[in-house]
Amino acid sequence: MAPDPDQKLVVGAQMKDVTGTRTRWFSDPGPRDAAMAAAHQALASCKLDMDRIPTPSDIHLPLPASEYEKLADGSGHMAEWWRTVGVSRFVQARGLADLEARLEPFVVIGHYCVGFMFHSVVSSKLFDAMAGLTAALFMVDDLCFDEDLPEFRPGEVHRGDIAKARAFIRAWCQAVRADSADPPPGGSDVARLQAWAWGSARELKSLSTPDCFDAVMDTMDAYAEACLAMREDVDACTRDVEAYARVRGYNGACIPLCVMTETAVQEFLPEHVRAHPAVQKLAWAACFHVCFLNDIFSYDKDVAGADPGFAVFNLLAVLMRAEGMEPLQALRRSVEMVNAYSCAFLQAEKELPAEWDSPAVDSAVRRHVLALKELVCGHFYFATRCLPHRFRWPDFSPSDSPAHNAAV
Repeated sequence: MAPDPDQKLVVGAQMKDVTGTRTRWFSDPGPRDAAMAAAHQALASCKLDMDRIPTPSDIHLPLPASEYEKLADGSGHMAEWWRTVGVSRFVQARGLADLEARLEPFVVIGHYCVGFMFHSVVSSKLFDAMAGLTAALFMVDDLCFDEDLPEFRPGEVHRGDIAKARAFIRAWCQAVRADSADPPPGGSDVARLQAWAWGSARELKSLSTPDCFDAVMDTMDAYAEACLAMREDVDACTRDVEAYARVRGYNGACIPLCVMTETAVQEFLPEHVRAHPAVQKLAWAACFHVCFLNDIFSYDKDVAGADPGFAVFNLLAVLMRAEGMEPLQALRRSVEMVNAYSCAFLQAEKELPAEWDSPAVDSAVRRHVLALKELVCGHFYFATRCLPHRFRWPDFSPSDSPAHNAAV
């Protein structure tokens, strides 16, 4: 029997921090599994017309059109950043001007991501800190798991060597969590990039609460472990849709963003509220909507960048490989699954307690739910309006079927 990805990931109800003194945030798989079950139940009501090819207009979002259309241009702080700062000044301020050409893609995507997914971020200072850390996260992902920046690998970091990648990731997480007055030492390019990530996290920490920041970092750790688990045994992680989803929910890096919505709007949930199963189920439904929609728009990039003989870690590819679907069938099912998670999100919202501890907590929860809805809807615009070389809707047709191609 193939190993359970949950066992390969160090994520579960007993996952502890390095001191072993507390259970880590979002480590209980129960709310995740509840979101998956709710989406599975909703799938039958999300069936698409079999006679046409799905388009982005078929995607369901958890806000009315009159509300989500207001998010189409992203946060005003993003527009301000492009006008007053931009990539060159951003890297110069961090002593990385000589690396601008290589860092530009990550700075751009990090700022677009935060600008669209955190539409209501309350200040330019918060936007800068969140975008800087998100850009660093994209950078670390490429350092260890993609091959976009081979120049940054002086030998100690390589996705082909799991031990080296794990050592780097753990050093990066330790640097980000560090509470010392000085950035991590070292003069190499990689050490300088770690210092950038450290500085961005320190900025975010100063604008957050300790438990909210802990939740962000716990889920970033889980993201890294999921990426490593996928590299160690991609066949186990893609053997079927359920196994894939268990890993994708973590290595999509969306749960950290869900937690960061609290910081973005400066409405922090009490610990017992953030730990509530219905609140976490809501975050997981949002996470799967984002990750699976990202898979649709990233399919061409993921397939083009895959190693020969290496299973493609993408929902459409898993549906084709594990369930024998033709490309157009896989696209249709992927859209249906995204829409099922929109249903699961709205169901989870209904399951929230009607009242919490006080009117202030009630207000914070309502603001958190709206921020998650804006995150999901903003991601749709992020995918459809940004970086067309990286995100594009698959151009499938009935002629893409394996039987047709074999006949030709």
